[in-house]
Amino acid sequence: AAVLQAPVSDRESQTVEQDSDGSRGRLLAEAEAKLAAGEGEALLSQKYYGFVPISASRFASLVGRDGPDDLFSSDFTDERLAAKLGHMGLAGQRATAPSHPGLRTLFCFSGGDEYVPPSVDVPLLARRFVAAAGGAENGASALILAGASHNLAK
Repeated sequence: AAVLQAPVSDRESQTVEQDSDGSRGRLLAEAEAKLAAGEGEALLSQKYYGFVPISASRFASLVGRDGPDDLFSSDFTDERLAAKLGHMGLAGQRATAPSHPGLRTLFCFSGGDEYVPPSVDVPLLARRFVAAAGGAENGASALILAGASHNLAK
């Protein structure tokens, strides 16, 4: 089985933390400009979280809308979630690799995840992820660990 522990949107998690100086917006604009100029692998002028050097392409992928790493956002339509997560169900796995033995997929949410905005309805999102992966009949399921933090330290 595949277990996706704490499936959280990096883009949406940005709204949980203060950005009093507007640096995230400036970094995203800088990243998008570098990508447009063909300089996606160039490092941004400011470190992510103040200490992480990060390339323009990686930053845009993490915090830009609908980038390669924007998989778990609650504001996606059901159709968009299915396009992002459909390959995780048994039918999706076999569609891309017919000889794939098929792995069940568990979306394991932390009920007290500090990176999930308070506006996100986690039980609803869990049901939407399961449906997007093809439902229980395609090996997808969800579990919410009540009160657990993102890294399960609590």
